[in-house]
Amino acid sequence: MGKRLVTGLVAAVAASLSLTAVGHTGAVQLAPGVTMPSLAQRASSARHPALSSQARAALPTATRTALIRAAVQPTLPPVLLVDDVGLLRTAETVVGPTWHAVSMTGPDYSVYIHASAAALHVPGVRRPPVRTPSLAVPRVSRTHEIVTAHFVAWGVAWDVDIECLGGIDHPLCGDDVLIHALLKSLRRLEPRP
Repeated sequence: MGKRLVTGLVAAVAASLSLTAVGHTGAVQLAPGVTMPSLAQRASSARHPALSSQARAALPTATRTALIRAAVQPTLPPVLLVDDVGLLRTAETVVGPTWHAVSMTGPDYSVYIHASAAALHVPGVRRPPVRTPSLAVPRVSRTHEIVTAHFVAWGVAWDVDIECLGGIDHPLCGDDVLIHALLKSLRRLEPRP
């Protein structure tokens, strides 16, 4: 699936939700059945390692500006990026009312990072009793030769999609050790250098 199509789909879904923040002390009620993490949960992300200054400088100006703005918004998740100068030079972003998405392209693979602070609670639908994936132990799945690592951190749901030329025959998409190494390279973008 192409980067523009994914970005367009994410933007369309977010626009259809039309979420509006009504406050941000404690858990935030965005709309009936939609909440987001507390400021305390969000603030705990400050303990995660920061993006290097060299990697930060590699971001295209418009992307860096949009992500720095997102990093200080109380309704948005913290910003995590791969600490890889080559990938960051290609970064493009879309920011919604409670989420952000970043796409980056390597020589023979692409990485998409999507974070959503809004939790949807549907009356009558209960979450199955399964382990909540974390950054240390994410849930990794493969569908249509795209690898998705899903985890929850700081009260935010994260999906890191990796799409490789050659599908699962590509080492990055076929080897969970390399996928975990990529996740361990995620660093927090600080609003100020």
